[in-house]
Parts: sequence; C-alpha cells; structure tokens
Amino acid sequence: MNPSEQGQSRAEKDASQAEDVFAREQAALDEAAVILENENASGDELRAGLKSMRRQYERLLRLSRRLTEMSDTSHRELMEITEFKNHLMGMAAHDIRAPVGIMMGFSQILLADSEEFTEQQSVFLEKIRKQGEGVLGLLDDLLTLSQTESGSLTLDPAEFDLTELLRELIESNRIIAEKKRIVLDDRLAEYPQFYADRERLAQVFNNLIGNAVKYSPAETTARISLDPGADGEGVLVTVVDQGLGIPPDDIEKIFRPFHRTANRPTGGEKSTGLGLSIVKRIVEAHDGTIRVESEVGKGSRFTVELPIRSAP
Repeated sequence: MNPSEQGQSRAEKDASQAEDVFAREQAALDEAAVILENENASGDELRAGLKSMRRQYERLLRLSRRLTEMSDTSHRELMEITEFKNHLMGMAAHDIRAPVGIMMGFSQILLADSEEFTEQQSVFLEKIRKQGEGVLGLLDDLLTLSQTESGSLTLDPAEFDLTELLRELIESNRIIAEKKRIVLDDRLAEYPQFYADRERLAQVFNNLIGNAVKYSPAETTARISLDPGADGEGVLVTVVDQGLGIPPDDIEKIFRPFHRTANRPTGGEKSTGLGLSIVKRIVEAHDGTIRVESEVGKGSRFTVELPIRSAP
C-alpha cells in the first residue's frame, strides 16, 4: 500500500469508528426520549431521562469537535503525502531521464556506423533505441503528471499553425496505422495563427491520435477533424475511431492517472494508463474542455474544445 493509500485508509478508519460512536450515542438518546414520552413516568424518571439526554448531547458535541479536528488532521496529512509523492515522482523521473537520454544518444551514434556491426548486433542496437524511446516517453509523462498534480505545470504560449501541427502528428502516426491497415482520414480547417503552448498541445493530440490507432482493429478508419467552435470563439479538434469502444463503467475513470480499461491494444502496444489523465490536465490548463462519447464494439469520439486567443 502506497503512502497516499495509507493516509486514506487512516481517514476511513477514523470515520468508521466515529460512526460506531454516533450509533451508540443515538441509541442512548432514543432510550432517554422513550422515558420522556412516557405519560406514566414519575418525576424522578423524567428528571433522570432529561439528565441522560443532556449528558448524551454534551458527549455528542465533544465528539463532533473531535471529528472536526480529526478531519482537518487527516486532510492535512493527505495533502502532505500527496505533495511528497508528487515531489518524489518528479525527482525520480528527472534524475532517471538523464542517463536514459545518454544511452539513447550512444545507441544512435552506434547505429549511424552500423556497417561495422553484424546484422544481429544492429538489431540489438535498434531494440535498445526503441526501448529507450519508450522509457523516455514514460518519464516525460511522469514529469508532466507530477507538474499538473502539484500545480507547477507551466505553459509557454506562442503563435503557431494549429492545422500544420495536426498534419505533422497525423503523418507521424500514419506509419504505425498503415502497418495495422488503419486509414487516417483528416478534415482540417485552416488555423494558421493559433495562440497556445504548441508542445503541450502536441502531447494532447498525439495521444488521442495514437490511442485511435492503438485500440482500433485492422481495416478501420480513424478521422481527425479541426472545426470552428459552435460559438465561433473556439476550435474543436475531434478524433473518431471505429475501435473497441469504452465500457460504460470506465467512461468516468479513463481520465484518472494509471487507470486502464478492460480493452487491450489491438497490436500488442504498451499502455501506462497516464496518457488521458495528462491530456485532460493540459487541456484544462488552456481553459479548454475534453468530452468523450463511446459505444462498445463501435468506437469512440474524443472532442477537445479550445478558446481562440490573441497574442499579447
């Protein structure tokens, strides 16, 4: 059990104990009320019942104050644990990224002189490079998640061609799509001057397009569209696939960190369960929204709406 779960477990245990005490006090109050409601009760019995009710009421007040203190303490502990977790996760990802990057650099240098190696050695070097790319991607996701959860995610907005960015991402995913016999169909309006963080939005749209390819079977089509928003003040980027679809029970959970649906990538690709949680946080950092509609066996539609802003 991780520290965050331990803190939550303590809070749940405290709440459970408090419920038991409240139940006992309520039973005592009910007994006192029965005495007070009894028309045949003597004066001594009525006084005793009233005294008992006052005593139970005072105990409930003390318990209420104690519960408030416990709640504040548990909340503070949970916040401290979460902050420590985010710091540790970000520090670990940052420290590990440097040696992995060096390993990647050496493998690329060696691959450039592949004529000096046997075919088998070249294959091994290419595997090292690919594995390094995967690890770097995971570390980047962990760093971004750590920043978003700690509130330290920063945006570097500038004007760029949103249409061109989407075309680049579609082309980079087309290689994998063609291997799986998946067609990428784009219908992009022209937005040559869009003001936002290009690198962060590239993370968002690359993840959505990549997921459409990752979770779609062969001989299907994924459509990526860029359109004006309904009010004319924003843009809509929509990614629609004919994939496996998301089970209804998972719809509300897919944006949680590390959550994985029951679906598995159709080509054996790997999934960390971090992508969509990062997507949602980056979109919201741009004051945008993301919606998902899905039907099992028919596919999913992800719609990102972003405001149009002018450069200062």
